[in-house]
Amino acid sequence: MANSTAPTPATPGALVDPLLNHGAAFTQPERDELGLTGRLPSRVLTLEQQAQRAYQQLEAQGSDLAKNVYLEQLHDRNETLYYKILGEHLVELLPIVYDPTVGEAIEKYSHEYRRPRGVFLSIDQADAMEKAFATLQLGPEDVDLIVCTDAEQILGIGDWGVGGIQISVGKLAVYTAAAGIDPHRVIAVSLDVGTDRESLLKDPLYLGNRHRRVRGADYDAFIEKYLRTASSMFPRALLHFEDFGPSNARRILETYGGTYRIFNDDMQGTGAITLAAALSAVKVSGVPMRDQKLVVFGAGTAGVGIADQLRDAMIRDGASPSRRPHRSG
Repeated sequence: MANSTAPTPATPGALVDPLLNHGAAFTQPERDELGLTGRLPSRVLTLEQQAQRAYQQLEAQGSDLAKNVYLEQLHDRNETLYYKILGEHLVELLPIVYDPTVGEAIEKYSHEYRRPRGVFLSIDQADAMEKAFATLQLGPEDVDLIVCTDAEQILGIGDWGVGGIQISVGKLAVYTAAAGIDPHRVIAVSLDVGTDRESLLKDPLYLGNRHRRVRGADYDAFIEKYLRTASSMFPRALLHFEDFGPSNARRILETYGGTYRIFNDDMQGTGAITLAAALSAVKVSGVPMRDQKLVVFGAGTAGVGIADQLRDAMIRDGASPSRRPHRSG
């Protein structure tokens, strides 16, 4: 029987760290300096050549979910190449790394789990928040954006517990590929407060807290602790909230919007885009915003945010503040 304490061949750190790994694109001087001599095929490829091969491998995947998994594996292996592929094929790959395919990846997160990405904060270990962030070894000036979710209302698929971390990861990938935000200055966060989905609670492989969602005062205290900790450790960062349930999303925004640098994408981002479209329609129709009759189909977080912004715009245009929607469809 082999000795379990026997040494095993080492893998150079530059091939393990996705931020450092260039794969076959490491030049010969870089290979010598980083201890990679003999650990890579002899030919040095350009980033463009690597991207061509990686895209061919991506196209060979049999389904959108398989493409999502392939891209995540590439993300974990070589971040430079990942963003090269995503940036060059952004329109094609947005539905793969984000909605709708990310929804399927979230549903299967605990069964497809390979490598953690982001920070997982548990309501059962709320006092460990600062320690968890400290493992990133990032200073107060090193973070520009933190995207968090409690995964209560993921896209159109509802509560998927800890798997919701993928929505934070996917959102940040889109921000980098589409808007050029530095991927080294962002953090994805899961706020694990439990789940009400029976299939997850009964799943022996589920990776999150195996209890019902915590609500009420304990939930609010957890959110406040997160805001206080994140803003204290990373004072430059925008604290972005993603896919919270409508009641929590609105309450958090109204309670802390004047104290912390927070942004709710569903309520504010989606609402702003919809309002812009409505204002353009007003210009075309010639009917003032205050006289419009608007219907919002659905009263989820985004629907509520849209209704709030449309109502506020109508009031600014002279409508009576008492003119409120009677029903949500």
